[in-house]
Amino acid sequence: MRLILKLLFVSFCQFFACVTLLSWAVQPAAAGFQATNTGKLIMLPFPPILAGSNPPTLNFGAVKNAEGNTASTTPYQTVIVQNPGSESLPWRVTANDDWLICSPTSGVDSGTVNVFVAPCSLMPGNYKGSFTIADPMNPQTYSQTVNVNLHVYSPSQDMPPFGAFNAPTDNATVSSSIPVTGWALDDVGVESVKIYGGTKPDQLTHIGDAALVEGARPDVTAAYPDVAANDKAGWGYMMLTNFLPNGGNGTYYIRAVATDTQGNQTILGAKTIYCDNQHAGKPFGAIETPAQGEIASGNDYANWGWALTPPPARIPTDGSTINVWVDGVNLGHPNYNVYRKDIASFFPGYENSDGAAGFFNLDTTAYASGVHTIQWTARDNAGNSDGIGSRFFTIQNPDRDHSLSTVTRHNTNMSAISTPMRDSDAPMQYRTGHDVDAPLVTATPDGNDKIRIYVQPSSRLELRLGQTGFSGYSFSNNDIRTLPIGSALDSAGAIFNWGPGPGVVGDFDLVFIRDTGDDWIKKEVTVTIADVQPIVTANGQAASLTVTSGESVDIAVRLLVDDLAGLEVDYWLLAYSSSGWKSFGLDGWQDGVSPLLRYELFSIPTGVQLAKLTAPLTNTTVYFAVSTPDMAELWYSAVQIEVK
Repeated sequence: MRLILKLLFVSFCQFFACVTLLSWAVQPAAAGFQATNTGKLIMLPFPPILAGSNPPTLNFGAVKNAEGNTASTTPYQTVIVQNPGSESLPWRVTANDDWLICSPTSGVDSGTVNVFVAPCSLMPGNYKGSFTIADPMNPQTYSQTVNVNLHVYSPSQDMPPFGAFNAPTDNATVSSSIPVTGWALDDVGVESVKIYGGTKPDQLTHIGDAALVEGARPDVTAAYPDVAANDKAGWGYMMLTNFLPNGGNGTYYIRAVATDTQGNQTILGAKTIYCDNQHAGKPFGAIETPAQGEIASGNDYANWGWALTPPPARIPTDGSTINVWVDGVNLGHPNYNVYRKDIASFFPGYENSDGAAGFFNLDTTAYASGVHTIQWTARDNAGNSDGIGSRFFTIQNPDRDHSLSTVTRHNTNMSAISTPMRDSDAPMQYRTGHDVDAPLVTATPDGNDKIRIYVQPSSRLELRLGQTGFSGYSFSNNDIRTLPIGSALDSAGAIFNWGPGPGVVGDFDLVFIRDTGDDWIKKEVTVTIADVQPIVTANGQAASLTVTSGESVDIAVRLLVDDLAGLEVDYWLLAYSSSGWKSFGLDGWQDGVSPLLRYELFSIPTGVQLAKLTAPLTNTTVYFAVSTPDMAELWYSAVQIEVK
């Protein structure tokens, strides 16, 4: 339905470039080698020079007990050593403070260093330390220093974790899989974020544990620059509402609880949601292996999952409309139509009940060890499609350098860079969502040669760079880092794919650099991952309504815009029935598809009545939608009205 709406809307929409772009300067990193935090390693194509004077920083915390012994500390943090030069480079790690422990203490070219703190002899207070990674034969030229901040707390100073529960929206009507997301930090470390739910607010049971993901919330990292492990604030969990009591139909209460390393707990928030899987029309299901955060290895790992769609629609039994995605890249179709007794018993009467399961043989050795994202998407024979089971998992193969892992927190500081670069003003093409046949959208740089692209949470981005030979990096807090978790730049250096998992939200600044032989060209893109949640109701009902012939229906809307307030959008209120499409505008309902108005995006916190449907009324579906003027992004909700 999303694609149908987009195709309908685009023919009535004017193309209008309405993105406001942030200006930031990026130049290539260049050092003999660089210490970075966990991240897929991409060799930097620049000659080595002396690193800058503003090194990256790791933050730790520790709590003493009443006897003065260490009760808990921030878990170890990992940095990656990478050599962007063309010659092999040995390195040695030297801890400059006796409370710092680094392991291993030496290596050649790429490698991983785990950093621990041992504050046994330290009194409560703030401590600044560092360690240096240097070429033992030429330490003056090839070296990098990493600063470490340690805050030691007395028992009375220890604080519980803090954070937020961001999604789903309170009082939202949902169905199928939904992302449950937010962020959490602690003075020492967050041990877990657990999700509880049920039909009574005082009788909630444990549903699952959210994944804590590095680099998922750059806004939180920037807001709390001195908090321990601040780069791992974002958390996310994909919840399949069909397995909630009563088949995922009715009112449910959800709570998120954070626990720190000391056992202190904080309720991050509570939500009330209305689940309506009875009237849902999209495929649904789950990935079962790998589980959230599970380790996968080998060249023939069995990725199991299942998918169903509400009757009378069906999913082709050959699995040709189910796709497996890793890091936003489509790998193909699973072997589908496998019988699962539990699924068949729980969902009887579906066209695929007796063959809902499938598996895909994943060669994990083709990937860098570390955290990745995986998701299935399914489309039924009625054209309905949806994502299934988006999650993070870890690839770990003994013969693979595990320094080639996930998001890089710290890399060469921008003050160390002197190579001039030329900004590209060439447009780029991209698509979002999981429809491999969706039309590409053209994005044109603004006056500062910057591009901004909007992506919905747990969706996907495919970005065409226009030429081969690019290297890709992210850019944060004046540091160049590796590309985000769940992303991949193809071997030709021409197509960037990203499948951000649940909990990944905010502005992500990316830079793609290419050596032309004569100079360096950079393309700068800001990817904004944020949600827009339009809600339309008919006589107060958000999913479906049954009325008698001759009865009038009040149409009201609600809109939550997350972090995109101020973005220029088109607003739509549409009704579809056997007589075709109608659009609501300043003169009431009119035939055809046209926007209500173009204006800045803003929240409508409570239901605001916009229109009325009156007799003669037939079965009708009403849509409330907002879209960017170029139709690159579309957010909508619908309510079905049945007339008896």
